[in-house]
Amino acid sequence: MLEGNKLKTINCSACGGDLEIKNQRTKFVTCQYCGTTSDISGEVTDIKKGNPVRFKPRSFLKIGMIGEFNGIAYQIIGRTAWHNNYQEWDSEDRKYYTEKWDFDEWTLLSDEGTYKTIIEDKEGYKIAETQIPKFPNIPDGHSNKMQHFQTNQEVLLQEYGTSYIRYFEGESTYLTQIDDFSKFAQYSSGASHIAEWRYFENKEIKEVEFFKETKIAKTKLLQIFGENPDVKAISNAIKVAKNENKRTGTLILAFGILNLLVGIFFLSIENSNVNTLHRVATLTQPSWTTLNDSTLVSEGEFDVKLIVPKDIPTISLFTSCNIPMDSLELKSRIILSNNQNDTVAVIDDYFYSYLSDTDSSAYNSTELHDFSTTGIDEELTIKMHFEIPTAFKERSDGISVSYLFEMIPKRYGSGVSFSIMLGIFLIIIGLVIRKR
Repeated sequence: MLEGNKLKTINCSACGGDLEIKNQRTKFVTCQYCGTTSDISGEVTDIKKGNPVRFKPRSFLKIGMIGEFNGIAYQIIGRTAWHNNYQEWDSEDRKYYTEKWDFDEWTLLSDEGTYKTIIEDKEGYKIAETQIPKFPNIPDGHSNKMQHFQTNQEVLLQEYGTSYIRYFEGESTYLTQIDDFSKFAQYSSGASHIAEWRYFENKEIKEVEFFKETKIAKTKLLQIFGENPDVKAISNAIKVAKNENKRTGTLILAFGILNLLVGIFFLSIENSNVNTLHRVATLTQPSWTTLNDSTLVSEGEFDVKLIVPKDIPTISLFTSCNIPMDSLELKSRIILSNNQNDTVAVIDDYFYSYLSDTDSSAYNSTELHDFSTTGIDEELTIKMHFEIPTAFKERSDGISVSYLFEMIPKRYGSGVSFSIMLGIFLIIIGLVIRKR
């Protein structure tokens, strides 16, 4: 097994850290603790040192981890941090834009001596595999096209540019130096197909490699490396976090639904309990009695069949009066009584009559009057008491008074709206958390 596949261990000549050699073709090894590169004899190679603190691994992957791909075990033996300066094709604008991109390249080695590469960047993971092209080629430098590796058809480059090494750790068959660079060109045909080439110092092409990249999910990689204790702990932590998110999201979702239902319930109570009853009382040729030297009184009563549910806390009364005379002040008292002749409410008001240009009768509408009740649940009786000045007795042919009763249910006001809005908000938050 790969776990025991260790050729030898050397100590870093700079910091003394243990460096395990796993590939028999390895010539150079870079210390993951201090960034110093040594050859396998243990001698320090005089090149620019990397910065392990600045270029830490992006996620759970690390050197030494073992994973199985298609029944073959691979071990991570190296990591290169790259920085790309490149041109990217925009299909909508039909032109290239200059872009920058950073990614890590993890090198994996199997017992059979075969290699595999994992590309990791901020968008996720890809598996890069070497491919043998039927028609190997690279762009000529004067065109944005190249030939398809397998069909030789001309294809448009999606990306092309230069990749620079920013950091390296682990084993390599060749000397990997900071700021070394390579050229690349990429086109898409089902997957990403890439040609990568390097130059000698005299600018002649040193080597060309061809790759195919396909995406792989992080959850799949966690499963592949799951036998490693560190990764298993990470995987378990992720599962625990997801389960916790699911439980938390479910509780928030349930609380949100409850708030929404409560708000809708009380809103329906408000809307269903409103009821109105209209009655008109007319005193024709009223009989007036003397109240004092200057005031006459007329009284009358009629029944209003208004059943008030006990959960209605308020009744609103609108009154209006038609008086066939001008410049008259009429005092009105309305007494509401129940069947036991108990007074429920007393409302005092004044009517001021006037003659309009189009109507010989004076008309007046009063303001709204509210009175509270704990629930009468029976017919109401209205007693009317009117007072007018004695001087206007001869001109009072009749008085018509209208009453409009409106039962006002218990108002929950902003509480209902808040409950509904809170319910909707919590439902959305709960669904989002459950999906994390």
